Order: sequence, then structure tokens, then C-alpha cells
Amino acid sequence: MIFGSYYFRNIKQKFLYLYFYVLVGVCTELFNIVLTKLGSHNSLWISHIYFPLEFVLLAFFYIPHLAPVIKRQWIILIISTFVLYSIVNVLFIQSYNEFSQVRVYSSILLVLFSLIYFYRVMNEGKISKVWEEPMIWVNSSVMIIYSTIFFYNVLANLILAESRDKALLMSYIYSVAIVLFYLLVAIAFWMEGRQQVKRKGINLN
Repeated sequence: MIFGSYYFRNIKQKFLYLYFYVLVGVCTELFNIVLTKLGSHNSLWISHIYFPLEFVLLAFFYIPHLAPVIKRQWIILIISTFVLYSIVNVLFIQSYNEFSQVRVYSSILLVLFSLIYFYRVMNEGKISKVWEEPMIWVNSSVMIIYSTIFFYNVLANLILAESRDKALLMSYIYSVAIVLFYLLVAIAFWMEGRQQVKRKGINLN
């Protein structure tokens, strides 16, 4: 969030939705801390709000990057269907006091978006130095974190029932994946900000 805020003027055109995604994530974590300090024993209801919101922001972020492969209308349809399912889930399937399982499905969709973007990049062959392209760093981070989230959500309950030590190990792996995700996003914000500053300097000259 610090990197994104510092370079906001330079990254907002390309990474606006990603910045809001990071901002919402930070605000959600802070809200969880406040609830805990106030004595709340169950904040799982937040997952029913946060998980659909994070998917919507990332899906809108991907729209221009997937446009040559997937039309905007199809992604909008996917977003609408997912949000509708999330509402149905909390009303009729899961209790709002339970951890929302919709993230399993959003993880599958986001990993799919990530794979499609990599397919587009390889198919077009326009990027000569992939490590200098900020979007490659973002896309890699999305693939890493949401692949981990998918397996974490699918296997967490099974492993918890089998062994507490295995559940803790899985939590550590999940935590490392989150740190890596935000580190890669921070690098992408920094790279995009620096590149935009250089472009503006060249244009002025």
C-alpha cells in the first residue's frame, strides 16, 4: 500500500483496481484487529463481504489485459454470476458466522485469468524482457497466492481434523505465500512508477 500510494499518480491508469484491492485488504485486516480488540469472538462474517469484493476488483483489473483473448462482456458476466452466487451462498447455503467458501471458486477463476494472460504474452511475443514488465510480476503473484489459497481452503478442514501440526505447517506456508504476493505487488508498483516517471521525463525533453 505504501509503494502504491507513493506512486499512485503514475500507476493509477494501469494498476488502479489493483491498488484498491491492496487498500481493501489492508482495511479489512485493520478492521479485524479492531473487532478483536473490542472483544469480538467471531469475525468470519467479514469473509462473505471481502472475498466477493477482492474478486470483483481483481477481475476488473484483468479486463484490459485479457481483452484480446476474452471479451469484456464475458468477464462482466463472470463477475455478475460470482457476486450473485456469493449472495445466494450467505443467504441460503452458509451461515454468515461461517468462513465463506466462495474463495475456492474465485481462486480457480483468478488462476485461470493468470494462465490466460501468460498465454496471451507468449502467443503475442511482444515482451522481450519479461522481468522488466510490471504486469508479469503482478500476474505471477496472483498465480502463486490464489493457487495456494485454493489448496489451503480445500484441504484446511481435512488436515485440521487429522493433525494440528500439519494444519499449522499449512498455515505457515499460506503466510509465506501472502508475504511473497505482496512483495511482488510492491515490486510491480515500484517498477511501473519508475517507468512512468522516466517516460514523462523523456516526453518533456
